[in-house]
Amino acid sequence: MRPPTPALVLEETQRQVLEALARSTTTACREVVRARALLLAAEGRANTAIGAELGVSPTSGTQWRERFAAEGLTKLAQVRKGRGRKPTIAKEKVD
Repeated sequence: MRPPTPALVLEETQRQVLEALARSTTTACREVVRARALLLAAEGRANTAIGAELGVSPTSGTQWRERFAAEGLTKLAQVRKGRGRKPTIAKEKVD
């Protein structure tokens, strides 16, 4: 059996920003889900429980934890290169 994942440590300002994002109705859905996942991680929830509650894979929860620990809130909204839907129309045709 794996040891439990430790709770994510948040500063008070980080917690306030994440709570505001989690409640937002105008922020992109991916940011809201990530904010909620990080808040649940700060409560000490396991990645599998976070994934089940938010409808994402446990791996996503693990990656968001690691990314937040390394980069903080600065790149929370950015989608990493190579992720997401690929364009179906060539850039040259769009231009």
